[in-house]
Amino acid sequence: MNIFEALLLLCLLIVISAFVSCSELALASARKIKLQVMAKDGGDTRALDVINMQQQPGSFITVVQIGLNAVAILAGIVGEAAIRPYFGKLLENAGSWGSTVASLLTFSLVTGSFILIADLMPKRMAMTHPEAVAVRIVRPMMFLIFILKPLVWVFDGLANAIFKLFKISTIRQEQLTSEDIYAVVDAGAQAGVLKEQEHYLIENIFDMQERTVTSTMSTREYIAYFDKHDDSDTVLEMMSDKPHNKFLVCDGDLERVIGYIESHTLLTCF
Repeated sequence: MNIFEALLLLCLLIVISAFVSCSELALASARKIKLQVMAKDGGDTRALDVINMQQQPGSFITVVQIGLNAVAILAGIVGEAAIRPYFGKLLENAGSWGSTVASLLTFSLVTGSFILIADLMPKRMAMTHPEAVAVRIVRPMMFLIFILKPLVWVFDGLANAIFKLFKISTIRQEQLTSEDIYAVVDAGAQAGVLKEQEHYLIENIFDMQERTVTSTMSTREYIAYFDKHDDSDTVLEMMSDKPHNKFLVCDGDLERVIGYIESHTLLTCF
């Protein structure tokens, strides 16, 4: 294998590794709610495939690890067999250090290329747009799972056996809690998606479930009201003892409410 064939093969391995790395992060971080919206409103059935794969993550994780490890090993073999001799010829006059330097250069070139192009860049793209990437790679990943089914069955089965031995649950939990919704609402407010009043209203809705009826209502004996026949002194005394913004106006007792009046309206009358 000459140097050009070796570089071409390394580029192919980098592309394969980039696809696998991108798939790993996108499928793992894609949010179920957004996928459901994509499937329901957009009619994208691939989103349902992503959801199904997330519910049984062992298969695609096994394929990812098989792919990454196989590509890494093959890249090391190609680099050592084809690229290292090329650097060795360039450094043949360097004496006994030439072989060591050639190995270091080969390792740095192959490893650096994989870190930058096959790992860092694809994962950052998948982290930025997890749902969009996930729906695009889910079908190829399903095909790989089908092709590598015997290996997936062996390794996934062994992993499941170990988890059961140590009683570790591998079921992905998707239940939303009030804390999760609070965090989403806060993030929306900080991003400017929600207005301050909307943010306040949503938070108060969740506070209502923790309040009792008596905390939001006044019992009969604590209701402040005026009788329509009360004189000004009685009204002023009631307003001084119970400084409310509004008062009920009754005809004799609370059983016959005829309306209400605001405090500032009363004060302008005196």
